[in-house]
Amino acid sequence: MDERKRLQEELSEMEEHQVKTEEKPIADAAGYEDDLVDVATETFEREKELALESSVQGMLKMVEEALQKVRAGTYGICEGCAKPIGGKRLRAIPYARLCIKCKEREERHRPVAR
Repeated sequence: MDERKRLQEELSEMEEHQVKTEEKPIADAAGYEDDLVDVATETFEREKELALESSVQGMLKMVEEALQKVRAGTYGICEGCAKPIGGKRLRAIPYARLCIKCKEREERHRPVAR
């Protein structure tokens, strides 16, 4: 519950900052190199903020799913092998879906992005 609250607050702060950033006009790129650099920098920063926001949204979704599992009585059960997930793993990653063995198996079979 604490992690959910923290992520919701972080997401809210990111959204507020994004609104302020979007309200700020992008530099006029009317042929000046400095303006082009400013535009590129602002564009990069906005893309970075969107990627971070997406990451926080993903984490929040995993936390919400873990809380649903708590309510359903299935928290701490591996989705891969249906065995209990180790306590150390759950303390480190409370929203873990897989035990270490299943997670390793998943990572071995995941295609490598290039």
